[in-house]
Amino acid sequence: MTPKIGIIGKGYCLPANIRTNDDPIFDWLKEHNPSGSDLFKGYKYRRYLANDENITNLMTEAALKALEDAHLEPQDIDFFMGYASVGEFNTPNTLLRVHQQIGLSPTCTTVPIQADFNNFNYALLFADSLIKTRKAKKILIVTASNWTKYVDYHTPASLSVSDGAGAVVVSSTEKEDSFSFVDYDNQIDTQYYGTMYVQPDLVGYKDDQAIYSCPYFHLTTAGQMGFSDFGMNAPPMVVNRLLEKNKISSEEICLISHQSSAVLMDAWQNAINPRQYINTLEDFANPEVTITTPNFPVLK
Repeated sequence: MTPKIGIIGKGYCLPANIRTNDDPIFDWLKEHNPSGSDLFKGYKYRRYLANDENITNLMTEAALKALEDAHLEPQDIDFFMGYASVGEFNTPNTLLRVHQQIGLSPTCTTVPIQADFNNFNYALLFADSLIKTRKAKKILIVTASNWTKYVDYHTPASLSVSDGAGAVVVSSTEKEDSFSFVDYDNQIDTQYYGTMYVQPDLVGYKDDQAIYSCPYFHLTTAGQMGFSDFGMNAPPMVVNRLLEKNKISSEEICLISHQSSAVLMDAWQNAINPRQYINTLEDFANPEVTITTPNFPVLK
């Protein structure tokens, strides 16, 4: 029997700090109820990094756990992919620091995959293709988010964010119970470019020198429309199209989706009607490190 390509190891790491809905950081939002607040619902707990903590250590811990789960050493990995959102520097990405901290080989190809909401999905697609074409043998993927430090707590999107890191090892395997990549589909609407973005604001000038705020997540009015229109309708369309292509009934699937808000997740539940829908929104909010929309792979 020809070995299949599957996920042979997995790991994750979360900060110890927990933020509830009663946290004073949300007081302004409760008092003012700004536009878009109705889009972000369903959270109870959020994990967040303290000021003296960083996303790199979470990624390293998640990666080491995935390697241990796969019964591999760092030197066994020949291709390393993933992304830290938001990284230590604008560029290069923190993934390179993680390479150092894990102790991967100097010959291990390391490629940041910056596809925003689809970092893990595309990395998984590329890993499957690389192994099938014999360009790599054992691939480590690590994605992470530390957006709690990059939002404005006067904006509704800040209600959803949570920090965390996840990792998997992909390789040929004879284990029948390992997840393998089957197919994928996607839907893109570039009219919403510039409606959700991260950048600093120009605060003013001093002695002809521009002064900027820290970079943070912006969600414009058009972005709110995209969130509720494209975000609500495109994912079920993609999923149903993908299921039909592979002759799979929604009653046969377990759905794992991006966890931005219960508003979207409830709509997806009703439109797709999967047999099982894994939902950890209350406990972990939106850490941006799991399989996400609108790019859906099928894992078997």
